[in-house]
Amino acid sequence: MATVKGCNIPDDLYYNVDNNVWARREADGTVTLGMTTYAAALAGQIVSCTPKKVGRSVEQNKSAATVESGKWVGPVKAPVAGAVVAVNETLAASSSAARRSTRN
Repeated sequence: MATVKGCNIPDDLYYNVDNNVWARREADGTVTLGMTTYAAALAGQIVSCTPKKVGRSVEQNKSAATVESGKWVGPVKAPVAGAVVAVNETLAASSSAARRSTRN
């Protein structure tokens, strides 16, 4: 693992710095996407994450999910094109619960 200015850069992640996202190719050929730590820090506490539904197409540099925080609402742009084959249900469920608790 490389370290740049005190930040760990895992060898298995490919970064799209302009969009603050990363991609990781899995053993089965699928690609996992995520926000960089920097993007998450800028956003603040995330209260909602709404990924595209399974089966939907995603274009490169277009939204794969929408994230809402106390400071920001916006897209998580896909660094690659493809189709959604799975979503992180734990993330979607926990952000949905957080959204309900902050609006009550």
